[in-house]
Amino acid sequence: MFSTSRMVYWLGGINQDNYEKVLTKVIKLYEENPEEWITLLITSPGGSRAISAAFYDFVKHVLKPRLRTIGLGEVDSCGMLIFVAGDQRFVAPRTTFYFHEMSREFDEKTRLRASELREIVKEVYYTQGLQAMAVADCTNGKHQPEDILRLMERETSLNAEDLLKMGIAHRILDEQTLGDTK
Repeated sequence: MFSTSRMVYWLGGINQDNYEKVLTKVIKLYEENPEEWITLLITSPGGSRAISAAFYDFVKHVLKPRLRTIGLGEVDSCGMLIFVAGDQRFVAPRTTFYFHEMSREFDEKTRLRASELREIVKEVYYTQGLQAMAVADCTNGKHQPEDILRLMERETSLNAEDLLKMGIAHRILDEQTLGDTK
C-alpha cells in the first residue's frame, strides 16, 4: 500500500501556485528521508509548459527523489511531463492522457512583428520537441520523440491500457498492484 504520509497531490492546472505547493512538499518529504518513496498523485488539464518543464528538470536532474507518480482522471497536455518525472508510473483504470500540439496565448492588445512571430514559432516547436523527448525517454526505447510528436499532431487521447502498452505507465492500479508496490 502507498504511504499516505508521503503523498503529494497535484490537482488542477500546471500553474505557479500548484508548482510552489507541490515542490515545497516534495522537498520537505525528501529532506525527511531521501531513501523513501514519495508518491505524487496528479490530475490536470495541463497549463504552463515552462512550469511543467521546471518541475521535471528539478526532480529529474537536481533533487532526484525516489518519485512515484499516479495519474488519475485526466492527465493532459503539460500534465504528462509532471507524470513522466516519476521513476515508477502508475495510472488508474479510467485515466486518460491527451496529447496535442503546443500553442501560445496572447491578449487582445498584443501586436507582434513577423520576426517576433517567427521566433515564437521556433520556440514552440523546440519546447514541443523537448516534451516529446521526455515522454519518449520514459518508454525505454519503445517509442522515439517522432512517435510522440505524431500523437501531438493528431490530438490523441490515450487510455490506461494504451499508456501501459506504450511504456509510459508501468502499471494500471487495481487491488493486486496496490499491495505490491513497496
